[in-house]
Amino acid sequence: MAIYHFSGQIIGRSAGRSATAAAAYRAAEKIVDWTTGETWDFTRKVGVFGSAILAPSHAPTWAVDRPELWNRVEESETRRNSQLAREFDIAIPVELNEHDRIELVRDFVQSQFVDRGMVADVAFHDFESHNPHCHVMLTTRDITPEGFGAKNRKWNDRTLIDSWRKEWGSYANRYLERAGLGVRIDHRSYESQGVDLIPSKHIGPAAATMERDGVETRVGKINRQIEYVNKQYMDNQVSLEAERLSIVAEIERIRQEALAHPLASGRIEMDEPLHDVSERADQESVRFSSGVGVSIGDRYKAKLYRDLWHSELDPDLLKKLKWVDLESRALTLKSGEQIVDKGVSVNLTKGSDDAIVAAVSIAKAKGWESVSVNGSDEFQCRAALALEAAGMSARITSDVAKARYQDHLMRGQATLEAEPSSSGSVPESPSAIDVLKDQVRYVLYRNPLKSIRYFEDDPKRLENWTRARWGELIRNGEPEGLAVAFRVVAEELAYVAGYSVRSVREAGIDDALSKSMPGYKRPKASRPGNSKPRPHEGAGRKRHHDMGDKPPGT
Repeated sequence: MAIYHFSGQIIGRSAGRSATAAAAYRAAEKIVDWTTGETWDFTRKVGVFGSAILAPSHAPTWAVDRPELWNRVEESETRRNSQLAREFDIAIPVELNEHDRIELVRDFVQSQFVDRGMVADVAFHDFESHNPHCHVMLTTRDITPEGFGAKNRKWNDRTLIDSWRKEWGSYANRYLERAGLGVRIDHRSYESQGVDLIPSKHIGPAAATMERDGVETRVGKINRQIEYVNKQYMDNQVSLEAERLSIVAEIERIRQEALAHPLASGRIEMDEPLHDVSERADQESVRFSSGVGVSIGDRYKAKLYRDLWHSELDPDLLKKLKWVDLESRALTLKSGEQIVDKGVSVNLTKGSDDAIVAAVSIAKAKGWESVSVNGSDEFQCRAALALEAAGMSARITSDVAKARYQDHLMRGQATLEAEPSSSGSVPESPSAIDVLKDQVRYVLYRNPLKSIRYFEDDPKRLENWTRARWGELIRNGEPEGLAVAFRVVAEELAYVAGYSVRSVREAGIDDALSKSMPGYKRPKASRPGNSKPRPHEGAGRKRHHDMGDKPPGT
């Protein structure tokens, strides 16, 4: 069945793309990028029937040399967000023989693109399958005998693109008629044609890659159902009407089920930063850096986050967030670190604690239940702890990291089961506080705080969980400093679980826990003759919350 498909896109640097890589892939060739030194070798790619370059008669001779053409395009574009090329993906009628398919494309490309001054790189794909098509990469600048000139903005005219879509249908139908075939194609939508067929769904790059690797995706499954329905419907429209409606209903059921149960697993890993994302974050954050713009900017960032991941943004994370990039599905923290959602993975550029919290938040919003962690051993341990605390299963990929993670839990258990120190000294050193935190984490991980969705705040449930865990910790006594360690860990887990700042405060996590919870033991009074007691608040030294008697900054 002859089908109409004519879609276009811009190959641009802002999306991290390369003209040399795109040309090498479509033609199944090897191209070395002069600018970056990278080698794009796709000579093993299958399904490429052939390729050709068509150029205006006045173009220099190198214009028909694929590696030199696209390397010169890369050199002529100096901006980080430059548009490198325009590409069209065009379905060729399967009813035509190979010769007519090639001549049809050459005829159309020459008259519609090359005669207007563009250089066209054409690659023919899948001629042996039911889906013969071609990719046409076009230059965006005028070309002279000396090389590329200025950008030709006329080629961006929307009416011109619509004209190309219509003309392709006309050219294809002339070739079909000349071949004596009764089928025709139409550039209009099924609805505009009055044809009761189901349009297929667009498959994005991530889903397309998964399908090529043999991984079934939701949109791929829907399209296969649609293709089957449309084929049967065209063969026998009347007799299969009831079945078509039944399968359409099944497709809707699959779609709704997929929405309710999104991709169950993914990866959190390290990656290089995206420079265009950094640029946009700097530019946008300046707009909301002062005055009333600060609060507007916070609301706007929260909205962008909600639009991308259909989840509310943690207020604590919002304070550390510089920008939300819709185009690249990326978060940029005020520290400059990026967290990028790449579909099946969430990538971090530095692996800080704040970035891990952000990555876990995205993974949670995506509905992941199991997450593979890649990176340094230390990073994997920290990410795994955050994932477990958020109610997700963490898969550590390094044997060394697994051993350290298990050792971490065992040390926490040993600390918990040991008798508390009778000295009553305050553990002010960082190592002592860390030991207490390990003890707290062990207890809290055994009875994790259940995650909530969309910040359905329930301070009472959070308070009950907090008091229950505190009771477990002080069963054998309360060493001084334990409340501080508990507050830090419990507050961290509450935010990761999705609770808001308001819930945390109402639950009392950020108060002096040892004074507000059952099991508190009042300190013994100083005996006469003892050494000078430690000063209390208002008696010479101010006691700083969370830090014993140490002033901030020490």
